Amino acid sequence: MFALIAMSLPEFVVGSLLILLFALRLRLFPAVSTVSADAPLAQLWANLWLPAGALTIVMAAYIMRMLRSSMIDILGSDYVRMATLKGVSRRGVVLRHALPNALLPTVGAVATTIAWLLGGVVVVESVFNFPGIGRLLVTAVCDRDLPLVQAIAMLGAVSYIAINIAADLAMVALNPRLRSRYGSAP
Repeated sequence: MFALIAMSLPEFVVGSLLILLFALRLRLFPAVSTVSADAPLAQLWANLWLPAGALTIVMAAYIMRMLRSSMIDILGSDYVRMATLKGVSRRGVVLRHALPNALLPTVGAVATTIAWLLGGVVVVESVFNFPGIGRLLVTAVCDRDLPLVQAIAMLGAVSYIAINIAADLAMVALNPRLRSRYGSAP
């Protein structure tokens, strides 16, 4: 239920709820960032928790649903039943047999979600007044600074490609059937 609710809320709503709870009610974190963009990381640290939480909650909810769905499918498969019949403990079945196979579709979803996260950072940084790439992009668009907008778009594209390559490598590492020698047929 938590995952469904978190998936349906946009980042700015999650950010506003986090501000309400952790900044206004509990007074643990500042509601908005008041430090400049060139401030050292130690000063930005306290201002980083709420924006990171807003982005993580929405992303984690989607990944939890994907992993849960994969695990349900895989726990009903024949090789999991065979491992159970051989006397492997439930924990061993889940950790050694089901989880590596359930992670395969989830890794691809994580790569896609991280790419989506790059766009969500613009909204969250505006909500929290956090000095980051998202706010820099908004400022560059408002100032009509085309070279800066292009540079940020290029950085996003390179990040997206790198994340997808890392996801493909992780999928090969998780699934030995994807590994092959250079000269062999698939």
